[in-house]
Amino acid sequence: MSIYPEGIQVEIQGRLRGCVWPFLLHRIKELSVDVDKLELQLGIDATYESLWIESYAEKFEVFSELPLREQADAGDPIAATDYGLVLCESGEKLGLKYLIFSATNGVPQAAVNLGFYYLHGLGCAERNLEEAFRWSQIGAKQGCPEGAANIGFQYEHGLGTAKDKKLAELWYVYSAIRGSDYGYGALLALRKFKDEINDVLLAIKSRLH
Repeated sequence: MSIYPEGIQVEIQGRLRGCVWPFLLHRIKELSVDVDKLELQLGIDATYESLWIESYAEKFEVFSELPLREQADAGDPIAATDYGLVLCESGEKLGLKYLIFSATNGVPQAAVNLGFYYLHGLGCAERNLEEAFRWSQIGAKQGCPEGAANIGFQYEHGLGTAKDKKLAELWYVYSAIRGSDYGYGALLALRKFKDEINDVLLAIKSRLH
């Protein structure tokens, strides 16, 4: 029996893709995305996604009877993510230790949560834009759509990294085709603003001739 939820995997350019976060075929078509090319361009290795979910499936029977903290302390990175989030939401800095352990052991969502906390100064983290970018980028390059959307936001506004609207757009595209409604909305807003700027520039140019 497959460990993946029914219907989550779809065929992308001749291969079954999607483990935790599905690829949205209608958005791929709407945005005319060559998925392989986009992932290569952004340095995304989405095999991490399948690696950690398969690892979790193998450990599930062993750890499922244990309390969450015991699972985390026994070295289960998925449990460490969940336990770290509980601690961080309670304002306990020990939570960062668990999230960092998970993120460095291949759990994209742990890295993205670290990035989100540092970006906004939430949970148990003080605001640190460079750390936010570093951790969100790790999760994004492992296929996490929330991480991709966060990286797009930081590139768009020059937070913790140099401002780069082109890279922001590409990261928003990836987040959108992996199911992020925020990323999709941010992409449309960015493109609308770009079109409006182009219209203004064309109007100015026409007046000069």
